[in-house]
Amino acid sequence: MATNFAKTLLDLEQLLGSIQQHQDLAPSATRFREPLEAAIVSIRATNARQNTLKADRQKATQDLKAALAAAKDLAIDVRAVIRGEVGARSEKLVQFGIGPLRPRARKAKPGEGTETAKSKR
Repeated sequence: MATNFAKTLLDLEQLLGSIQQHQDLAPSATRFREPLEAAIVSIRATNARQNTLKADRQKATQDLKAALAAAKDLAIDVRAVIRGEVGARSEKLVQFGIGPLRPRARKAKPGEGTETAKSKR
């Protein structure tokens, strides 16, 4: 788009220059000179504003990422304190998004736990 924008703006400026230089060839075209100048000024101002807004958006995105990172760090600290106060094995930790320490499930020995294995005994 930048190429298209630049080409269009250059074309408009060349047209304006041609109108100014050759007023005698097409005198009726001179009535468009001032509106064309105003349009070019407006285009340049709007483009500058667009670039400023783009920079502001990028800065806002960076600020948002920094705020999210700080909040995640705080959440880690808060959960560590809660785990320390409530207890690492308490099921109440689930309410805070923390997985409590639970006893490990005992692995079944080979042949144990299935119906066919129980009937063979």
